[in-house]
Amino acid sequence: MPTVNTERVRFVTLYTGEQGQESCICKCPCCSQSCKDNHYQGSKNQIDELFEKLPSLEQIYILGNPDPAVDPTFCNLVAKEATAKGIHVCFSTSGVGGKKVLKRLLNGINPDLIDYISFSIDSTSQERMSMLKGIYYPWDYAVDGIRWAISRGYTVKVQPTLWSCNYLDCGGIIDYFAPMGVKWFTFHIGSLESRISLPTHRHLRPSEVSLVHDQIDDAIKRNPGIKVRCPVIYSSCGNDDKSKYYCMHVHRCEELLATFTDDGIICTHAPIAASVYRDKFTFKLGELAEVPEFLEEFGKCPFGGTLVGNESTSTLCRYVSRVWNY
Repeated sequence: MPTVNTERVRFVTLYTGEQGQESCICKCPCCSQSCKDNHYQGSKNQIDELFEKLPSLEQIYILGNPDPAVDPTFCNLVAKEATAKGIHVCFSTSGVGGKKVLKRLLNGINPDLIDYISFSIDSTSQERMSMLKGIYYPWDYAVDGIRWAISRGYTVKVQPTLWSCNYLDCGGIIDYFAPMGVKWFTFHIGSLESRISLPTHRHLRPSEVSLVHDQIDDAIKRNPGIKVRCPVIYSSCGNDDKSKYYCMHVHRCEELLATFTDDGIICTHAPIAASVYRDKFTFKLGELAEVPEFLEEFGKCPFGGTLVGNESTSTLCRYVSRVWNY
């Protein structure tokens, strides 16, 4: 079996704590973190181990704590340790905590080493967001946090997840946030983490993905100067064009997803496959990472035809269907 060469890893998506957080306040219907309650966050030793075992690390994208239900102190500590080594950091937040949580998260960190703050905002009103997040969403707090971050010079990215219930909102999302100063959008078609498919949260069909592209085309004409990326998960790869694909092949793996657990730092080079075949696609950092690059039984999409209309794929890659102004 091929082996992940950790010395090649340049980018890490980090979940601090088992499953990413102690307990997220949001209850998104198709999120794997909904109703989770995990109290282990990580340790200073694990932070040191992460940087020791990944000597080529350039950027760390930190998920897990930027919500009021959990303490962002540990994420802040990870970021301080990273930036002290010259490693760039990014943060992901639902926006629920507004600028109060952002201030705690960013406190004492060199702003020149913060590449962006990503907000997972999926529509443009309190009513719609409350439905999508499964809570009473504090819309004004979230928007205030975005305005605050932009006013302080941080790069802000709005990163919606599109389902059958909100994919026609994507043009309006750009129109709402671009005049505010948001110049970067990533529209995810479905979730990397969830195997759930609900009537309201069905993964998009290819014809619906095409409508998403059309909306973005029109919105860019109305809002010049923005950049947009539109990943669609579990479509076939077939070549090595790094500008178009998030490739998860072992032999050229430069990106890992890492999770701090009380049993060590658990990693995967293929989050989609690992969510289904955990024993085959995960390994403990520091141990030999023999994982299958491609086997017939793993090549078949575990979600059937629910993601992009394909029943099987040739790789375990996440396909970027379109990019604009990158």
